[in-house]
This record gives sequence, structure tokens and C-alpha cells, in this order.
Amino acid sequence: MQFAYEQSGWVGPTGPTGPSGPEGGATGSTGPIGATGPKGDTGAPGATGPTGASGPAGPMGPDGATGATGPVGATGPRGPLGRVGATGATGHSGPTGPMGPPGGPTGPTGPQGPTGPTGPSADIETTAGDAMQGGQPVYVNQGDAQAYRASAAEEATSRVCGFTRGDVGQGETFSIVPAGRLELSDWTTPTGNASLTSGAIYYLDSAAGQITVTPPTAGFVVQVGIAVTATVLDVDIKTRVRL
Repeated sequence: MQFAYEQSGWVGPTGPTGPSGPEGGATGSTGPIGATGPKGDTGAPGATGPTGASGPAGPMGPDGATGATGPVGATGPRGPLGRVGATGATGHSGPTGPMGPPGGPTGPTGPQGPTGPTGPSADIETTAGDAMQGGQPVYVNQGDAQAYRASAAEEATSRVCGFTRGDVGQGETFSIVPAGRLELSDWTTPTGNASLTSGAIYYLDSAAGQITVTPPTAGFVVQVGIAVTATVLDVDIKTRVRL
């Protein structure tokens, strides 16, 4: 029996071959074709085979060239400023560092330079309460606001405020020299000597209108100046000291 597959179906069996005719006789006629057998059922699909293993990864290709940088975008609008925060507390002061070592010994004091010239004074104008001569020390009476010859004997009269620059009559307006250089060619009236003792300190005397190099022993001690030459007194009135 012979089978053939045709158009996805099975062909029915071929019929039997008829008997051969007598040798030398004529060929017998071909028997009829047998009927076609029924079409067989399609077989069920086979199971899916297993997935094959993944092949190895291929090598990574080279990096592509970097593209050109794009243009910078426009700056956006500035936002509003935030509120200022509260000031923080002041930190504690650190400890004081140790004092460094003392420097070298103090060098010797240099010699004292010569006394410079006394500058001009700003004179004070007032009225004379009595007649006075140049170089005499004066005070201003608080009752009549007039100037009189000063004396170290009393509290009021010892408030010496300066010297007469020249002779002055009673009731005249004159200038008092409160400080600075006072130069006279003759100092006889205020000191008893024509010349000053150069370098000596002068004090208000107990006798009115007088100055002396010997401090008084009663009343008040008032230093009034230093003689820089025999004719020039550097007027420098110091604070009174009660005896």
C-alpha cells in the first residue's frame, strides 16, 4: 500500500493492480481509480523549542564628537531681596594673652635743651583802681571789677591774675599780661633790683605789688613766673597754696 501527502491532507490507498494478461496477449485495460479516502486530521502543533542562549555583547563603539555649545540664554529677572535676618549675639571676648617679655633697659635721659623764647600773651583790658608801675603783679577786685596791686598776705589780694606792662594812672584803662613774655629794662619797683636773677623762680610777695625769689612764710604761696634773662620774666602763674 502506498501513501502520498498532498495539499496538507492524506490521499487514499491505490487500488490493486489487475492481473497481467497472457504473455504475448494484448495489454488489459487499466482498472478504475479508487475513490479518494477521507482527508486526515491536521496534527497538533509541536511544542515550542527552548530559547537559545543570548550571544555575547559586541564591543562598545567609540564616543561621538561633542556637539557645539549652544548660546547662553538671557538672564532671568532678579528676584526680590529677602528680609535681613536678626543680628546674632556678640560672642564672648577671648582671654587676654600673656604679656610679652619686657624690653631692654631704659636709656639714660638726655641733657635738657635750652629754654625757648616765650610767645606773645593775650593781654586783658581792665581799669586801674589805683596808680601802678610797670612789672607790678595785680588782682581784680570782685566788688568794683577794677585792678589793684596784688599781695600774698590776704586771700582776696593773693588772687593774682597778671602784671602791668607799663605805668598806669588810677582810673585808666590798661592791659594786664596774664602769661607769656614780659620784658622791662628796669625791675626795681616790683623786685627791689634793676635786674632779674636769670633762671630764678619768682613768687608773689607779701608786700603789695612786689615779687620775690624767696617764698613768703605766711598767707599764700603763689609762683608767678621764671626769669629767663636779666630783663625778661616768663609769666606763668601757678595755683595758690595756703600756708
